[in-house]
Amino acid sequence: MSKFLDTQFSVTGIKNFYAGASYDQYDLVDFQYYTGNAIYPKDLSGLFAWFNLDNLNNLEFDSSGKISAWYNSAPGHSAENLYNFDTSDNTRPKYSQDKNAVVFEANADIGTLNQLYTHPTSPNFSGFLTGDRCWFIVYEFDSLRSGNLTTPQGYYANYATIINTDEKNISTASTGYLGVYGNNSDNIINSNVLAKSQEFVMDSNPANLYPTASSLNSAFSSADLLNKNIISIVKNNTTNNLILRNNGQEILNITTTNFASGCASLRIGTAGNFHGVVPAGAVYNYDASNISINEILGYSALPTNEQITGLEKYLFKKHFLNSDNLYIAKDDFTASSYQYSPINLTGALNLTKDIDFIFNKTYGCSASFSTKAIKANYGDGYYTNVIPNINNIITNFTLSYNGLTDKQANSLIGFFQNSFEYQPLTLTSSYENVEIDLFYPYKDNAKIYFENLDQKCVDSNINNITINCTTAYDSSLDYKGYLVTNEEVIRFFDFAKVYNYNDVVYYKSSSLEGGYYWFTGQNPTLVTSEQSPTGSNSLFTRDFYFKPDLDFSIPVKPRFLKNEYELTSVTFEQDGINKNILDLSLTFNGRSDKEAIAILKFLDAHCGFKLFEFILPEPYNKNITVYCPEWNHTYKFKDNHDISVKFLEFKGKTASDIYFNTLLSL
Repeated sequence: MSKFLDTQFSVTGIKNFYAGASYDQYDLVDFQYYTGNAIYPKDLSGLFAWFNLDNLNNLEFDSSGKISAWYNSAPGHSAENLYNFDTSDNTRPKYSQDKNAVVFEANADIGTLNQLYTHPTSPNFSGFLTGDRCWFIVYEFDSLRSGNLTTPQGYYANYATIINTDEKNISTASTGYLGVYGNNSDNIINSNVLAKSQEFVMDSNPANLYPTASSLNSAFSSADLLNKNIISIVKNNTTNNLILRNNGQEILNITTTNFASGCASLRIGTAGNFHGVVPAGAVYNYDASNISINEILGYSALPTNEQITGLEKYLFKKHFLNSDNLYIAKDDFTASSYQYSPINLTGALNLTKDIDFIFNKTYGCSASFSTKAIKANYGDGYYTNVIPNINNIITNFTLSYNGLTDKQANSLIGFFQNSFEYQPLTLTSSYENVEIDLFYPYKDNAKIYFENLDQKCVDSNINNITINCTTAYDSSLDYKGYLVTNEEVIRFFDFAKVYNYNDVVYYKSSSLEGGYYWFTGQNPTLVTSEQSPTGSNSLFTRDFYFKPDLDFSIPVKPRFLKNEYELTSVTFEQDGINKNILDLSLTFNGRSDKEAIAILKFLDAHCGFKLFEFILPEPYNKNITVYCPEWNHTYKFKDNHDISVKFLEFKGKTASDIYFNTLLSL
């Protein structure tokens, strides 16, 4: 057990992860990739290839922003780089800042086939044609075609390249190729393999155009095909022993000529090795996948087991940030092997950081919204709202988990506290936000920050827990809005759709007529052009048409000046025009899902500062212009919501104060 976690947490009973241990549902499990020390790549001899993105100066970009060179960081090998000298920039990969990776795309329809390689006229790794060698690659597939293209021979095996090192020695073609078999994603070739897992392939037969699983020097892994992975290739060139490791697990240990003498070049992206005469266009990785590569290490040596795990830990801590640490057991299970580690598919079935999978929120969850707009007064009751930034809405959520057992409460409290142990992802965040599903009608996978937790013991082995959290990075520049973004409210207007009362649509237009509208027709209607949002007899509105509860109050506080001079009477003086500016609070209690989501989307779309029309209820019965700087929502029960709002009257509106089109169409 990590002593740091054990001493900092207010809960006990956190268990280590190790192969052979048994766990009960709701156990807190501390997973560490490897308990030894990480090894810095330069600390091992034989380093001849190190392609990393620690510094963007390691990349050279062409005039279109594509990558034309990836420079080798291995000491003494600065001339042995990866290039793309092709005439078309369609063959050059891109750099992704979000992934900090070189992204290779392949698409036969538009003729893109990205690759980087050691050019024949440039220095290559020919000095390492013989001897032991090993490779470590951190990669991620964004997509992979299932490989079910039918041919006379059956299914065409659609490979996707991870690394190819054999092109410099034609006589040993295919000995240095490692890829993934596309069919595995749909279990087409081997139904015994876990869905989404990957089959690593090294096809040693150049004439084998349509190989089956049994004809390949291959290994199946329990790691997720489309998640980030570390692959380690260790080859003893004397005994021809080859070891293949994936995310710290040994998955292949064989005697083979694969990755033997001749593996002294390097090509990433599209393999460029046809393995014999193949049908036109059937190039490895061509229209098979999009692969992102974060780092590549190559050694002309045979590391010890301790050195291998040390290098893997270095890569894991660097590229799998916060993937170790605390997990929750989904059920009772025994980790019979390392496949049960949570970073592999088998382990992900039993261990999770996703509390939405483990715990169900209960009724009583609530949300509050307020704007950070700064009011600038101009006198006479006139003012404007200055928006300091695009994230001007402060959002706070209260998540309720009632009726938890002591074991469940221990697990949830541990998960909450563990979020503060995460390493920062950026220089501006002190700890990582957590992805969590909010409650209806707010977005799934919202990025939230925990603020505080309250635990209440109701009875023996019965606990209620309330978690307060906030979102920080939802922008009003997205037409979908802040947090109410499900398909019910972000759909575009469609003449072919039947609309019902309180339906929400987005009307696409570059003019001021574009934006959200609410359907107010009393009956289900297939609307005509005249009944459309901009029609002459429109059944849609942009005004706040919802009826508040009857028990409302509207305080009237006229603006005036009251001066009291010494030794004389009080005087009352006018304070300019616009003396009666209303500040009112209204409630909408017991509203259905349908009406609640329409109200919340209206408030969400108006961002805390946009103006709209509102008709005051009796006895006022007057149309005024307002904005809503604050509102609160509580999900009380099924199909039962309470909403409270604060409206401030606004004087001196213009059309630009009301409408702001955030749908960007290129």
